[in-house]
Amino acid sequence: MKIFKQLLFAFLFFNAFHLQAQSLEAEIVKAIKAAGNKQYDVAIAKYDSLIAEYPKMKMLYLLKGEAYSQLRRTYTVDTVSYNNAMRAYLQAIALDSTFFDAYRSMGLLNIYHQRFEKAAQYYTRAIEYAPNQEDLFNSYTDRGAAYLYLGKNKEAIADYNEAIKIRPDAPGVYSNLAMMHKRSGNLVEARKL
Repeated sequence: MKIFKQLLFAFLFFNAFHLQAQSLEAEIVKAIKAAGNKQYDVAIAKYDSLIAEYPKMKMLYLLKGEAYSQLRRTYTVDTVSYNNAMRAYLQAIALDSTFFDAYRSMGLLNIYHQRFEKAAQYYTRAIEYAPNQEDLFNSYTDRGAAYLYLGKNKEAIADYNEAIKIRPDAPGVYSNLAMMHKRSGNLVEARKL
């Protein structure tokens, strides 16, 4: 009888956990759909309510940051949305200091806001924690773009070369690399590409 009670308890616990996970997933989907329909305030409010219930779930902070990031694209480049998005991303990183997606999102947000030095710093962290070759490739090309905007030709060239090592079949990287060589006065290298 004791084993039966333990099995029953385990079954009930599992089902309760499973129902809770399904409910959480349904709520996240609702928030994502709201953001997809440009109802960013609704999405942000939903993420806030989920964060209150699940404060240790880093993905909720990332999604909230993305909603703030999208909100600023709808209107103008504004400091409030930028600060709110950055705060959400930093909260995700506080939960997991190796959270690649948060670093990459902060890099993109800072590119959009023309804060290229900060963007390069966040892409550096994204490169450090990239979970796969595709993310590593994208992080190198994104940091290369930040360096391009900063006029740091040597650094941009190095990043584009690293990206080419990962994906030698990516034509866009070659054109950026050729442009950086041309800017640096190295026309011979630019013509090779």
